[in-house]
Amino acid sequence: MLFLETHTWPMEKSVDVGQAFVKSVQALPPYIKMIGPFISFGGDGVKACTIHDVEKGHEEEGFLFISKMLVEFSNIGGQKFTLEPVLTGADALPLVGLSL
Repeated sequence: MLFLETHTWPMEKSVDVGQAFVKSVQALPPYIKMIGPFISFGGDGVKACTIHDVEKGHEEEGFLFISKMLVEFSNIGGQKFTLEPVLTGADALPLVGLSL
């Protein structure tokens, strides 16, 4: 199962966020593969998008692990994040009766 994490923070908090990130990925369990983060900069600061690919059979514990990982960032001011399940285009096509 894929989870999309979108995380934003003020530019001046980047060192704090970077340190928390390095710490958090060291504890990543083997059933979660991170793709990203992909970083962009804009008027509101920094935005990171990461796909977490959780192995089948570990969806619930993977979601909980990622959620707890994000809580570790909560002491850094000015942050916002979302975590949502997503489908690939190929996986979504059958929802409308199509396939590749």
